[in-house]
Amino acid sequence: MCHQKCILRSLLFFLFTLTIISIFSCDLLTEQKETKIYLEKHTVADGFGNHNGAASRDELDFINDYFKDNHVSWCIGAFPSRYWESNIMPADTVIWAFKLMKLTGPYVSEEELRKAFEGISLRIPFVGVYVIRQNQEYEICKYFRAPGPNISIAEWIEIRISP
Repeated sequence: MCHQKCILRSLLFFLFTLTIISIFSCDLLTEQKETKIYLEKHTVADGFGNHNGAASRDELDFINDYFKDNHVSWCIGAFPSRYWESNIMPADTVIWAFKLMKLTGPYVSEEELRKAFEGISLRIPFVGVYVIRQNQEYEICKYFRAPGPNISIAEWIEIRISP
């Protein structure tokens, strides 16, 4: 009888432990999902325009024309210094960095962006490379940390965007 109770207790303990582990592993899996960042049209237009906080008709026309022929835009913008050592960045920080400075671009592809910066050394340790996709909305679908001094030939590190 004692042997059966021990087996039953062990089985119950095992099931309890398995339940706890499955709950925490589900939480870990959901934490690893990337957060999507959607931008308003006027934010993207002003980023490529004069960066004065308001999108003009010319700036809106520019991105309308660009995205009529291209589904993605590669561009260079800011990369926050406090994340120079990290491969994960919160979504609100990515949005803040996107709005921080005038964007360089748009470029149709990574190759076109790299070619545009051949032989050019930016005097900043890192820049942000944004890939913006336009379907119904404007989404930052990829974000990279790239070394400013040799952006055209260096390896870019993709940044995971967290909630």
